[in-house]
Amino acid sequence: MRVSSDFKDYLLDRYGSPEEAFEAYKLYADGWDPAMKCRLAMCYNYAFGTERDIPKAVYWFIMAAEQGYPEAQAFLGVCYAMGRGVPQDQEKAADLIEKAAEARYPEAMYLMGEFYYLGQGRPVNIPKAIDWFFKGSEANDSDAKYSLAREYITGEYLKQDLDKGIPLLEDAAGLGSTDAMLLLGSMYEKGQGVEQNMFKARMYYTEAEKLGVQEAGESSERVLRRLLSDDDDDGNK
Repeated sequence: MRVSSDFKDYLLDRYGSPEEAFEAYKLYADGWDPAMKCRLAMCYNYAFGTERDIPKAVYWFIMAAEQGYPEAQAFLGVCYAMGRGVPQDQEKAADLIEKAAEARYPEAMYLMGEFYYLGQGRPVNIPKAIDWFFKGSEANDSDAKYSLAREYITGEYLKQDLDKGIPLLEDAAGLGSTDAMLLLGSMYEKGQGVEQNMFKARMYYTEAEKLGVQEAGESSERVLRRLLSDDDDDGNK
């Protein structure tokens, strides 16, 4: 599951420090509010304000999921999919994530698309997969937008339509999808589906590198060398 800096920023803005947030969530988690239970689980899962403790994270995800809290259902589903803190069970993972998706939790919509696309916890069903990608894209999930864009660009399961695919890819990149950044960088570098533009290629590669994608840094350097080489060639004319 993706946990962006938004959650960390929320902890800092709301409580001053992750440690103070953890103590507050621990205090309120025994009450009714499933959001407090889910946030406490996330603190244990990602070592925010406390040491990582996967069994405790799973316990609190279960508590929140049993109250029908979509985010907890999605996180717990991923735990079952990965066998993290619970026995691996792809069908149970899909059941939990589908509940979250039906409650319109954006990332769960994308994950259900992947489950149907890959046959993970569900039989392979490409139309259902693409339907969930559409729903996740409409809910502004970056991975759903990327997956839908990929289908429009490759034309594998949808009619190829670059006019639909590229804007979706740009939206996904703007939302932080490094896969989208890498694909856009490659397309602009090679002039595939778009007019070749080395400056845009390097921009997307650099953004992906900032988010920790090592191969993007190598691609950015390659494009920079080519830009400098072109400048030298122009200067020698």
